[in-house]
Amino acid sequence: MAKTATIARPSPALSKPREGRRGRPKKGTAGLVTEQIVAVATELFFERGLAATNMDDVAARAHSSKRTLYARFPSKEALFETVIISFIRERLQFVQSVKSADETPTQTLLSLGERFLEQVLTPETVSLYRLLVCESDKFPNLPRILEEEGWEPTIRLIAEVLRQDSVLRGVDDDEIRFLAETFLALTAESPLRRASLGLQPPKMTDQIRKDLRRAILIFRNGYISQRSVS
Repeated sequence: MAKTATIARPSPALSKPREGRRGRPKKGTAGLVTEQIVAVATELFFERGLAATNMDDVAARAHSSKRTLYARFPSKEALFETVIISFIRERLQFVQSVKSADETPTQTLLSLGERFLEQVLTPETVSLYRLLVCESDKFPNLPRILEEEGWEPTIRLIAEVLRQDSVLRGVDDDEIRFLAETFLALTAESPLRRASLGLQPPKMTDQIRKDLRRAILIFRNGYISQRSVS
C-alpha cells in the first residue's frame, strides 16, 4: 500500500530569558547566547514593533552586553532579518511529512492543511505578518528572504505530499507546483487574511476545520476530474 504523510506537532513556545551576569559569554555557550538574543528580539518586535524596539532594549532583556549583541548583529535590521528567518524555519520544521500507511490521499491533505494552519493561525505568526506588511518597504532583502525561507520550502513540502497520490503519477513538475500553489491559496490565504484584519481570532476553530475539509475535497476532486479527461 502506498504510504502517505502525517505532520509533526508544534514545539513549545520560546523560553523566557534567564537572569544572569552580563559580559563575554563563556566558552562553548556562544550559540546559546545567540539563540537567547533572537528569542528576546522576537518578543520585543512582536510587542512593540520594529520602530519602537532598539538594540539597548534587546541587550537589557537578554542580559547581554551591547558588545556581545553587536558582535553578532551589526544593526537592528540585521537582527530583524535573522528573527524572520528563525521564526519561519521553526514553524516549517513542524509541518514535515512523516510516512504512514493508514491514510487516504484526502486524509493526508487534510492532515497537512491542519498542521499548516496550526502554525499560521497563532498570535505570533499573525503579528509577524502584520509587521512584515508595515516594514516591507524598509527591507529590500525581505522579498528574497520570504521566498527562499518561507514560500519555496512550503511549496516543496506540499508538492512532495501530492506526488504520493497515485492519481498524479506521471504528472510533470510544473503541474505539481501549480497544484501545490493552488492548495496553499485554497487552504491558508483566507484564514490568514481574516485573522490579520482582526475579523477572526488567530486560532484554529471548528468552522475553519470545516472550511478546510470542503476546500480539500473541492481541490482533490478537481485534479481527479482533470486527469480523467486529459
